[in-house]
Amino acid sequence: MMITNSGKTNPSAPGGLYTGAFHTNLLKEKNIFRRINPLRANTEILRKAEFFRAESKKDIFHAIQLMHDQVRLDGGLGISFDLDLERPDGCFRADELIISRRGICLEQTYLFLSILVNGGANDDQTTIIGFMTRHAFGKNNSDHAFAAMLVDGVPKEFVHLAYGRFYHDRQFRENVLAVARRQDSETLGLMILDLTTAGMAYVGFGAANHKRIVPMSNELLLASYFVNSGTYFLNRQQEQEAMERYNAALKLCPDAHIALDGMSDYLMSQKRYSELIELTSKTWKNLGPRTIVNRAAALFKTGQVDISELFGSLQPCIDYPDAYIFVSSVLHDIGLYSEAKTLLEKAAKKIELKLDERKSSRRLSDSPIIKFVEDEEQRQIASLESDLFKCLDKLKLYRSSIV
Repeated sequence: MMITNSGKTNPSAPGGLYTGAFHTNLLKEKNIFRRINPLRANTEILRKAEFFRAESKKDIFHAIQLMHDQVRLDGGLGISFDLDLERPDGCFRADELIISRRGICLEQTYLFLSILVNGGANDDQTTIIGFMTRHAFGKNNSDHAFAAMLVDGVPKEFVHLAYGRFYHDRQFRENVLAVARRQDSETLGLMILDLTTAGMAYVGFGAANHKRIVPMSNELLLASYFVNSGTYFLNRQQEQEAMERYNAALKLCPDAHIALDGMSDYLMSQKRYSELIELTSKTWKNLGPRTIVNRAAALFKTGQVDISELFGSLQPCIDYPDAYIFVSSVLHDIGLYSEAKTLLEKAAKKIELKLDERKSSRRLSDSPIIKFVEDEEQRQIASLESDLFKCLDKLKLYRSSIV
């Protein structure tokens, strides 16, 4: 790793991290006609940015903490978690969230970045970066967004909040520096700024999920907007709008997991197997479990793999209940009823274990800050209970097939 005497760079230059016309340039380059800037500012954001600029000249850490306390859930701006609120384009930009005061982690991150970037946070000493982490929610996976501060010199009182992996994982450190467009230095540190927590700390919701985090490049920042928008419309059965946005996300980031999940689900439901196979061929090594299951199904349905090859193609997600359920359906269709029943029983057992784990880990608290977490966990429990009911109901049918 190259260590220099200075961590200086110029991220505010045209085309730098989240600055200038990065969104317009990228969208034009990728032939995406929707002109979206998730960090778009309005008058209120610019006022807060100027306040931050003035405070940061006195103490950058204090200034960032003030802004964190404004944007975090139930902070000074009164932002509350709301996944179901109507969104004209499926995802709020920064200027829309500061008006609605209701949103999700990704939209909060946009607002936080917009204030700080417009307030000059990305200077010679600090760089504010958006991050994404992937973690389990029920049977599916979900992305969680937050911000982090790359700073040259972490004060002693904040050292315990520094992200340890940045110090001991060389590849991760180099990835972060590449996204931030900064050189390395011995005094450079990374601090997590999760906006779903009560304080500027590596605690609270998301803490256990900060193990596998990815810095949001300009491309990923834009892709995350389209992914979130696509999922919003897909959940409302507006497939065409969802597919347009997923396609935009995949042009920016070909391995955007949730976009691939959503598109593969849709193509599978439409029996458009050839399109599904083509979609997943280029990013085979980066597919998530749900897309792997859909790809395996498409390959089998089109006769491109036999039963033994089918099992092999599902190996990366063999602990994923839907994989067992799919293979059991295949075995049942070709008359291997006993084998189908055995696999479905395994699927039911896995769902039961996940359900027990989710119930035992539920947080019971009067704190409004994590109230949305409890609501989300309850939705996950309800989803798992529904999956288990369907699985057991199907198991009855399979057992009746065995003579």
